[in-house]
Amino acid sequence: MTKNIFSIICALTSASMAVNASAQAPVNMADDDSSVREIVIDWKGAPVPQLAAENGVDGEDVTLDFHYCDVPENGLMTGDAGEIENSAAIFLPSSIVSRYAGAEIVSVVLCSGTNMDHYSFNDITDATLFLSYDIFGEDPFMTQRARLSRSSRTWSEVSLKTPYKLEADKPLFVGYTVVRPTNRDCPFIADSKPIDSDCSFWINYSHNGERRWENWAPKYGSLCMRVKLRGSNLPVNDAELVSVSVPTQVSKGSFQASFEVKNMAANKITKIGYRCRVGSGEPINRVYTPSTPLEFSESVNVTLSLTCNEFGQDIPVSVEITSVNGVDDTNPSNNQKSAMLLCLDPSMGYERKVVMEEGTGTWCSNCPRGIASMKYMHEKYPERFIGIAAHQNDPMEIRDSLYYPDNSYVAHFMMIGAYPNARFNRTDSYGNGINDFGPHVESIYKSIITMPALAKISADIYFTDDSKTSINVETETEFAIDNSIPCRIALVLLENGVGPYDQSNGYAGMPYDCGGWESMSGMASYVFDEVARYIDKFEGKDGVLPANKTAKEQYRYNSVIPAGPLSSLDDFDVVAMLINGKTGVIENAVMCHGDGNLPVKAFDPSSGIGKVETAPMAEVSAVAGGLRINGYYSSAIVYGMNGTVVARACGSDFIELPAGLYIVSVDGAVAGKVRVR
Repeated sequence: MTKNIFSIICALTSASMAVNASAQAPVNMADDDSSVREIVIDWKGAPVPQLAAENGVDGEDVTLDFHYCDVPENGLMTGDAGEIENSAAIFLPSSIVSRYAGAEIVSVVLCSGTNMDHYSFNDITDATLFLSYDIFGEDPFMTQRARLSRSSRTWSEVSLKTPYKLEADKPLFVGYTVVRPTNRDCPFIADSKPIDSDCSFWINYSHNGERRWENWAPKYGSLCMRVKLRGSNLPVNDAELVSVSVPTQVSKGSFQASFEVKNMAANKITKIGYRCRVGSGEPINRVYTPSTPLEFSESVNVTLSLTCNEFGQDIPVSVEITSVNGVDDTNPSNNQKSAMLLCLDPSMGYERKVVMEEGTGTWCSNCPRGIASMKYMHEKYPERFIGIAAHQNDPMEIRDSLYYPDNSYVAHFMMIGAYPNARFNRTDSYGNGINDFGPHVESIYKSIITMPALAKISADIYFTDDSKTSINVETETEFAIDNSIPCRIALVLLENGVGPYDQSNGYAGMPYDCGGWESMSGMASYVFDEVARYIDKFEGKDGVLPANKTAKEQYRYNSVIPAGPLSSLDDFDVVAMLINGKTGVIENAVMCHGDGNLPVKAFDPSSGIGKVETAPMAEVSAVAGGLRINGYYSSAIVYGMNGTVVARACGSDFIELPAGLYIVSVDGAVAGKVRVR
């Protein structure tokens, strides 16, 4: 399914912070708010109160705080513009409800949203809490009114009028619905820790009048919602291995890895035994003792030093929990996970380039740090550093052009925190902050370029014809070793010399070196470079390279991007990024410079774009006087048999054309030849 997600991250500072449906009729308490109380939290960083209970797990009632969310981080909103209803939910699968069967949900703790214009304020205070067995096909069997705090990212507890008892093998959704008054309001808060989960963040919204449920956990992390359980005879000594994290690539020898373990038991965990193994190496048994005992639903990251003694791709790094508090884990079904490693000898690889994708805006008084850092790096490392400035909420934000409304950096904004912020080759291993005016980014750059690249990518760019409205991009990729890593290519269009625009400058008059910003005014007129104007697909296009790739063989990919998003053809760049389809990491990249004198070379639709998988949601058919495109898609390009662009469309289902034979590309994928009669 093609997703059309219109989401915005609110630029926030990081913060630390029973109705038995089978027996009773639905309960509706939407008009009764007497059970609602606010838990006041210092929004700057106080943690949520621990709801894990006291003593006694044998026969005595224990209160547990079940949650997926870590620290409330980013505000999210989505859907059509204006006033609109949004819902969000978490899912308690069969493994969870069966594990805690008999316990009751006595209350739900919700985290209030935020307003994009006033980040400490929440506009949305009225909510409806609901419990449902199937959010996709059934109405909730219980609803109850809830009230959220006026302060953003503040926890409010809603006590259920009638506690709900968990039943074995009866999965449950717990969620809430709000009405978002404007598209400046972000009703939901997530922890910005993307996770491959079907449980921790479901969202329902309306796009073009059509309502849908989508799983946002793999992109934006877990919804900040907590469920308070109360029961007796609950499980003890149960640890869940949540994830295993390894570097995307290492050289032979030692490397650092980590795993996250979570307490799923009613008692505290003071000691965890585990076993780890790299490839065909010998297993290593160790014991981890947390600095403070783990409460229920609390997790910890364990860092360990391992050794790789073999070359190749997809070398498994496995971790297994072997004991909890010195005894066997009572639920071994969630104790094993593995991650794949690429081990490459430096002599095998290629020179790596570093891509810095920065989130910025003229309204951001701290963003001169990012501007200065990018300038510093371009001047010092022009051959191996590529900077991309993705503006948000200012005149340089990627604007919706006539034909390309979805080619933006929205997905990037969802993955970063307070501005200015950046991702470096999309590894996230170095944090996203920009702490000074150059040296901090330089230190990250130096740590990345030391690792040889699995592949190299080169590119040439041309105008497709004398109209100079489209840019023909020809890439060539080569790999160091035989591999089956799914790889994608993303194309980004940058513009230099944009402006001048007024940049908010929090460093005006500072008595120390701020990259020259100390000598500028508080609203400094500035001409901007590396401004992102267009990206064909943020995650990169699938199918542009074969699944199985042979070492040292060249693979070509040819595509077209529009020149229309540029305000001028005087000074622009095209960046081609080779992206690992498993990890999302940029394996390598290349930047090509262009201007109005770029040579012309007609795009050959059969040269490279034919390797792209056909867009699954769009069907192209010839009709009288043109062709019709049915299904979800962002953009379509129609080529004549000589390779020239003859028509474009975005969301329309009919394209008028004279009689002839055409090649149609939908979202970069060739849909085939079509004859119009």
